[in-house]
Amino acid sequence: MRKLYLLLLLVLFGVYLNFLYQDFAFNAETAVLKYSTVFIILIMTLLFYRQSVNYQNYLIGLLFIISADYFLLFHHNETEIMAGIFLFLLAHLFYQRLYNKNDRFFCAFIIIIAAILILPVSELLFRLGFVYAMALLMNLALSFSLFIKHKNYSYLLAALAFILLILCDIYILYSFFVGNLYQWIWLFYVPFLVLLNVSVLKPFEKKSLFQLAR
Repeated sequence: MRKLYLLLLLVLFGVYLNFLYQDFAFNAETAVLKYSTVFIILIMTLLFYRQSVNYQNYLIGLLFIISADYFLLFHHNETEIMAGIFLFLLAHLFYQRLYNKNDRFFCAFIIIIAAILILPVSELLFRLGFVYAMALLMNLALSFSLFIKHKNYSYLLAALAFILLILCDIYILYSFFVGNLYQWIWLFYVPFLVLLNVSVLKPFEKKSLFQLAR
């Protein structure tokens, strides 16, 4: 399984370099290539199927990401963009369960998010973006704090993954409000997917180094 995982990782890296070259050299349309990378990550995940709560939370989150990427890569209107952001929010809520085992804290966090989304204080798109950013920053804080506490490098990989996603989102915001830099988004996005996948599945490291938090 490790060899097959490594082979798929090499295929993923090849697709990644391919669409980056086309993006930066020719500004070509590479949405299908980009979308294929998420499915490669899904196959890599299914290779290491586990009957564990952490694995299931990660897998469900990944399925939400696959759905979100469809709307965001092939969107045609604002409604599809909002659907993509909402699905990403759901993904991060499932990812949070990898690092937050406090049910009361998690429920309170969901109530806060729901209140922000329900109250008509601004346009729905901006409220969705705000609560998505809250969930992402919370996952970064939780994963990094767990690394500091347990010195478990799987949490460090997760924290680095979320930092890469923040960089990706910065370019999304810049492209949305200032100018088109969309080719930079997936430069950070695919490494985020890979690092988070490795941090959860731990396909190459010994269990003594990368224990799955339960």
